[in-house]
Amino acid sequence: MTWLCALGADWINMARPFMFALGCIQARDCASGECPTGITTMNPRRYRVIDIHNRAARVNRFHVNTVEAVGEMLESTGIDHPVNLTRRHIVRRLSSSQIRLEDQIYPKVEKGSLVRGEEVEDPRLSVYWSRVSGESFNPIKDSDTEKALESAYQQIN
Repeated sequence: MTWLCALGADWINMARPFMFALGCIQARDCASGECPTGITTMNPRRYRVIDIHNRAARVNRFHVNTVEAVGEMLESTGIDHPVNLTRRHIVRRLSSSQIRLEDQIYPKVEKGSLVRGEEVEDPRLSVYWSRVSGESFNPIKDSDTEKALESAYQQIN
């Protein structure tokens, strides 16, 4: 969670850990109505074994402990709120002998700078920006863009 906040996330959803706190065993049979733990079924024979008060307490403990762990991580950096986290707080190991701050790996881009057509520190972003569309998640294919992207990578490496 702290990693995502440091990368700039405004919101983080966590379903899987809470499902584990409920007792999910990841049988991956949720939609069938035959969940072996009874968590994701409407079948009374299956869900009757769930102790709601016990499971609610487990989920609550998980949430409280998660918030406490995030608080401890923030305290260790001298920060009092996740909104103050930045990429400078994340250290990433690139190899057995090389580490870098995420800030050194991912250059800063001012909010809205790509939309306004302003220059950005990393030339790859300018190349990628021309490949996106509001209509699709598929990148726009263009041989000139491919060449520009290869050139941008060579500049950086």
